[in-house]
Amino acid sequence: MTYVEWLRVRNVLRVVAIVLGALILIAGIVRLSVIRMGSVDDMIHHVQTEPGTKKTVSTLPDGTIETILVAPDGKRIVVDDHGYDGKHIVITGPSKDKSTDTNHLLLGSLRIDQSSDGKETRTTVDTNSVTPFFFILGFAEFVGLIVATVLAAPFARENDGHLELALTKPIGRAEFALRTMGVDALGIVAAGALSIVAQIVIQAIFQIPHYDFGGLTLFAVMMSVVLPLAWYAMLNAATASMRRNYGALLGLAWPIAAVITVFANLTLGGSIVGNIVHAIFWALSRLIPLSYASFTPSHRVAMGAVNVGDPDFFSRFAIICALLVVYGALAVWQWRRVEA
Repeated sequence: MTYVEWLRVRNVLRVVAIVLGALILIAGIVRLSVIRMGSVDDMIHHVQTEPGTKKTVSTLPDGTIETILVAPDGKRIVVDDHGYDGKHIVITGPSKDKSTDTNHLLLGSLRIDQSSDGKETRTTVDTNSVTPFFFILGFAEFVGLIVATVLAAPFARENDGHLELALTKPIGRAEFALRTMGVDALGIVAAGALSIVAQIVIQAIFQIPHYDFGGLTLFAVMMSVVLPLAWYAMLNAATASMRRNYGALLGLAWPIAAVITVFANLTLGGSIVGNIVHAIFWALSRLIPLSYASFTPSHRVAMGAVNVGDPDFFSRFAIICALLVVYGALAVWQWRRVEA
């Protein structure tokens, strides 16, 4: 009874797989380019073989092997080898110019920070650095939201020239609606899972993946799944009775949600008019699942991680779950009332 919906999900997942495959290919090209430009290890080897370079190797109390290289030109390299945890490399030397700047680069588990005060340049390199897993879940959640938007409005599609056929199916309309949303939900979750696999592969291209699962809970992982599903349910509820122009509503959903969320967080100077506008948009934002997601480090809700001491997380999670149920029920109710 949901064969057509399975085909839609399959086609969307195929596109997601192609896009993620292209990202993996780009990561591979970048990795090869970095190799051709020379690695940090090559630079260290070059300094080490220069005449006059002093080398000192020692073992620290925690087992770290520390190598110190001091070159004749004033360059100093300290390499702390932590084994599986990677290397921490600090390179200091005279600046080539008097400018002051700071640069950061993150490639997989490779992190490079460089700063200059006009006299000395300091470069810090961490290989196989720890990556918080909530970053991985954050991107998976974003992919899930995109796929949820694409798969949304299945009932509006049935209303658009296919309602007569849908009404002849030997299945209750409520059961048909629930099955359809169930198929789409599986597609949304599968897209998120594909993005997680792709991110791990991309990181492995640069360094051995090394993740920090600290702060993750079952609720935090579920948040990255429930939020896209709640967004999908909201779009279904908004389009279940529509026969035309549902595509325009889906296209405008993101900018409308963004505008409402932004104005809901603005005080607008504290004037009477500003307070009224703020109150209106704040009330509207309570109906949008995305407004309960926080991308700030203090909450990390939408990123799949949670600060255990954050009292807002569980209330946000409960509200999003409630919106998922309410919007899903509203979509089914509207679909049952639609007439040919």
